Amino acid sequence: GQKNIFEHWEASGHAWTRSDWRLGDAANILHLKQELEKGEARLAYLFTAGLDAVMHGATTQSAKTDQAFDWFEKQMRDLLETAHRNYKEVRVHMFSDHGMKNTDSVSEMRLDFETDTEKTTQRFGIQPWRASGFLPALTLL
Repeated sequence: GQKNIFEHWEASGHAWTRSDWRLGDAANILHLKQELEKGEARLAYLFTAGLDAVMHGATTQSAKTDQAFDWFEKQMRDLLETAHRNYKEVRVHMFSDHGMKNTDSVSEMRLDFETDTEKTTQRFGIQPWRASGFLPALTLL
């Protein structure tokens, strides 16, 4: 198959770092800041899911979402300041895997699955999916 971006970075021979999606945003941002302060990594990838989770849970027009954006902006500005103090050239690329549309209500769905030995019914309810997307990600070069 085709190499992913991390395999290309590994093959480049340059120092690089990436976040661990299993950790929360705050831990990954702190890790990246510490790496930027060292000034060694030429490539860095930061994955965050906090904004996505808040918008899925509270809608895009809520005070919680506004607070989450304010927090995220503060963190990104802090990372950029750290990068500019430790690197001659800094390029940032922000991207998302999807947009966001409010879902204010969801009807209950019932899906029936036939198996060789039994009939199983699986229900999907109204509970918000807290980590279904990856918005946004940040690459620092």
